Amino acid sequence: NIEFEIKVYTDRLSSNSKDFDALRNRAYIYGKLGVHELKIRDISEAIELSPEDVWNYNNRARSYAELEQYPEAIEDYNAAIYYGVENADVYNSRGIAYLKLDRYEEALSDYSRAMELDPDHPMIYYNRGYLYCYIFKEYEKSLEDYNKLLEREPGNLIGLYSRGISYKNLGQFDLAVDDFDAAIKIDPDLHYAVKAKKDTLNLKRDQS
Repeated sequence: NIEFEIKVYTDRLSSNSKDFDALRNRAYIYGKLGVHELKIRDISEAIELSPEDVWNYNNRARSYAELEQYPEAIEDYNAAIYYGVENADVYNSRGIAYLKLDRYEEALSDYSRAMELDPDHPMIYYNRGYLYCYIFKEYEKSLEDYNKLLEREPGNLIGLYSRGISYKNLGQFDLAVDDFDAAIKIDPDLHYAVKAKKDTLNLKRDQS
């Protein structure tokens, strides 16, 4: 019973406000419940007790991101990396926070570092491909990343759609339509893929 667990840790903290494990465990429960403000409060107190515990920074960063407090999230990911975390998820998550703040070059750097640490993580390829495709308009590079994503997850809907967009912008209309068709086959209600296919066929007709 979650409410009972919270009460147990709250009672422990009433007896000893510096009970590190109780703070961290209660924070974990608050996170599962999506009560990020309370999770942040408990982790902040835990950090005061143990500033070098990297778990705290990483997990508080996630809650800041859930609350769309991206500068605070980045600060915590910075701290986790400073204290020695070399983890693909941390760099990928910091990259997402940079993206939300329109800090695109820093996001690109973090996604690339995340790939070095975990070359088989599919969504990192999507995230970097997104930057290349939709922000930098470097479609050859986005194509490379989407290919690697789809090698790992052949049925990834957003990957198929986005690779189709890359092909479309490179003038490779037949390949674009193939990807849109593959996405629509998986999800016939994927309206943006239906529209992209129609737009691509119109472009092909106009340029023929």
